[in-house]
Order: sequence, then C-alpha cells, then structure tokens
Amino acid sequence: MSRTADYTIQGFLYQFNKALLGVLQSSETDVITIEGIIEDVEIESITGIEAIQCKYHETVDNFSYSSIYKPLLQMMQHYVKNPSNNITYVLFAHFPDVKKDEININKDFLEKALESKDQKYSKYISDVTGNINIQAFLSKLKFVIGPSYENIVKEVLNCFEGLGFSKDDIETLFYPNAINAIAELSIRHDVSQRKITKNKLLSDLKSIKKTAISHWTLSLKSKQIFLTSRKKQLKQ
Repeated sequence: MSRTADYTIQGFLYQFNKALLGVLQSSETDVITIEGIIEDVEIESITGIEAIQCKYHETVDNFSYSSIYKPLLQMMQHYVKNPSNNITYVLFAHFPDVKKDEININKDFLEKALESKDQKYSKYISDVTGNINIQAFLSKLKFVIGPSYENIVKEVLNCFEGLGFSKDDIETLFYPNAINAIAELSIRHDVSQRKITKNKLLSDLKSIKKTAISHWTLSLKSKQIFLTSRKKQLKQ
C-alpha cells in the first residue's frame, strides 16, 4: 500500500476515533449522528447540536490558513441558510506542526477567506457574501487542534477503561469492534440509520464475543494484537 493510501485510510480512522470519542463522552440522552446532514459528526443534546468537521493533515509539512478555508466556508454557508438553528460549529483538525492556541480564527481571517479567488470556493463565497453577520457566526464557532492519531486512540482506550471495560479486552475486542460499528454506521444511506447513543453502543459491544475482521479493523495499528486474540477465540 502506498503512503498516500495509508494516510487516506488513517484520515478516515482518525474521524472514526473522533466520532467514537464523542459517543463515549456523551450523556445518556445525547444522540450522535455519524456523517450527519451538517458535518462528519453531530452530537444532539438538550442544549442544541454540536456539528463537528474532522480534518486529519498528517502529510502537511507547514500549516497554511488556506488549508482550512473550505470547511470554514462550508460552515458559514450552512449558518447563513439556518440562522435560527441552535448549532455550534466545530472544526477539529490535526496538523503535525501546530500546537493548541497557535491559530486564531477571527473576523479578519474569515473576511480574507471570503475574498479568495479560488474557483472551488466560489459557490460558498457567493452564498455567504453579504448575508452573514461574521461576529455572530464566530460566537458559534470553535476551532480545535486535534491530537495526533496515536494520542486520539489513547484517549478512546482510556475512555473505555474509565467506563469499566476490562483492560485486557479493550484493544483486542471492544475497541476494534467499536471502530467497525462506527464505520458501518457511516456508510448507511438513510441518515436516521446513522444515529447511535452511548447506551446502545455499549450494550452492543458487551454482547459481542468475537473481534470483527474488516477492512477497517485490519487497518488499525493494534491489528497484530487482536489477530492473535482472534486466533485464540477460533481455537476455543
């Protein structure tokens, strides 16, 4: 497999891990949509909707502001078309050379994005220009520098442990099956079938006794660990 393909798969897995983290950290009444109508992950709670767009830029050597024009313009376009909806827009992006608080998304930056001459942004810019209160949009926007792939996986594993799952079985059974479950939700055509709750996911995981072997689980870095475990399961 080429390095480009490897990073592409890792980008999807990064998004699946972020979605899984959202489920594990949610409250019992929250509903999480994978590949929602608005963004990659949507967390619907009693206070509103948190719409998260997840970007993984491991191959980018140096950060450039133009690399986040598109997701921000997409969010502004959605905001213009849905001004009364109680939505918080979250851009969750990983860049290997950027630390937290190094990037400031402000009014000047968004105005600069709207002045872009790049034709692939023209539809978004046309919809937004003259129709948006940028300061009001900024009050609904969060920009989060995400951790590395390895660290977001650690966060997920720690969440499982904090929820009382057996440490010995997390990497070999619960984690790969959870990633597989998120991946399967993401490809369902009907958005209503891409919804999950924390209780539903945990209940499903506790009933599974074998590790799912799929394209996605075989791409995990813990692949060798759970394949060894799967071998033992088959022997039994």
